[in-house]
Amino acid sequence: MEKNQHHPWQCLNNRQALDFNKNNVKAWFRLAKAYQMLQCWEEAGDAIDKGLAVPGEAENKDLLKLQKLLAERVRKARLDRQRREKRRAERVAKVKEVWKHCKEDGIKLGRVALVASVSDDDDEAGDDADESRWHHHHPHTGELPAVISGEWSWPCLFVYPSHSQSDFVKHFGESEMLAMRMAEMFPELEAGETTSMPW
Repeated sequence: MEKNQHHPWQCLNNRQALDFNKNNVKAWFRLAKAYQMLQCWEEAGDAIDKGLAVPGEAENKDLLKLQKLLAERVRKARLDRQRREKRRAERVAKVKEVWKHCKEDGIKLGRVALVASVSDDDDEAGDDADESRWHHHHPHTGELPAVISGEWSWPCLFVYPSHSQSDFVKHFGESEMLAMRMAEMFPELEAGETTSMPW
C-alpha cells in the first residue's frame, strides 16, 4: 500500500480517539498532519485550532509550528469556502425570486432543478465555471431567468433537428412574440433564393 493511502485511515483512527477523549492533543496533532498530507487545508486548520484550545496546550510547540507552516493555505481554503457559501446564498435568493414570480403568474416549470444539491467535495476548484455546473436552470447554460428593464426574461434554446443546429437566446422577454424571434432566425427568402426545406 502506498504511504499516502494510509492518511484516510489515520484520520478515522484519530477521530475515533477524539470521540473517546476530546482533550487528546496528540490525536489533534496527528489528525492535522493527516489532513495536511491529504491537502485538506481547512480541516487541518480546524484540527490545529481545536488542539490549541485544549486546556494547557495553547503554547504546544508542535501545533504552533504546524499552524505557522500551513497558515497561508488554511487562510486561502477558508476564504474559498466563504466565497462559495456567498455565491450559493446569492444563487438561492435569485432562485426564490424566480419561483415566487412563477407562482404569482401561474408559470409551470419542468423537472430540471433550479438549484442542485452539492457538497464541498464537488467544488475544490471553486471558480465561476463550476458554479453553473452546481446550480442550473438549463444544464447547457447555467443561466437563470432575470428581470431586464422591468420585464422577466428567460434563457431559451431553439433546436432545429432538420438542420442539426441550435440557437441560444440569453434573454427572451415574456412579452416577446415567438414569431418575431423565428423571423429573425429564418428571414423571408429574397427574390431568386431557394431553400432545401420542403416548405
